[in-house]
Amino acid sequence: MKSRQIAFCAIALFALCRPAGARNFTNLFDYCAAVGTIDRPDSRFAGPYPTRGAAAAFSIDPAAIRDGAFAWRCMGGAVFACAQLNSPICGKADTAATPTPAMTAYCRANPTSEVIPLVVMGHEHPSAYDWTCREGRAIPGRRLFTPDPRGYPPDLWRKLSRPTG
Repeated sequence: MKSRQIAFCAIALFALCRPAGARNFTNLFDYCAAVGTIDRPDSRFAGPYPTRGAAAAFSIDPAAIRDGAFAWRCMGGAVFACAQLNSPICGKADTAATPTPAMTAYCRANPTSEVIPLVVMGHEHPSAYDWTCREGRAIPGRRLFTPDPRGYPPDLWRKLSRPTG
């Protein structure tokens, strides 16, 4: 009898000592409400992503959705999605006003180009600047956006509403 009591107490104590975030969530809205802010769901989230809601938020035909079509994160307890259908464009913004070696090389080869193509600048971390070439040098132009509080381009990310019903 005493061993059962000890075992019960040990189990109860273990359950009480577990960190609050240790449970797995199967609903992304509940998960984000619990974790607050995180740049991508971690192992505590074990459910499906609300791809239909994200498709609606971006006016994308759900039939066009494939695995990996959206990036997900939580900010302030809310669910945010970014559509990256053709290429990964949902990374944190590149706010550097210093050109990359690829941009420098492009401008040397195209000294008067008015636009440095995304294939040269990179897609995953969108530049906060409109880059151009002047006399063979890569020059940052006007600032295109101010990153959100977590460093992401705000126009690429949409806050999703919790489905009703």
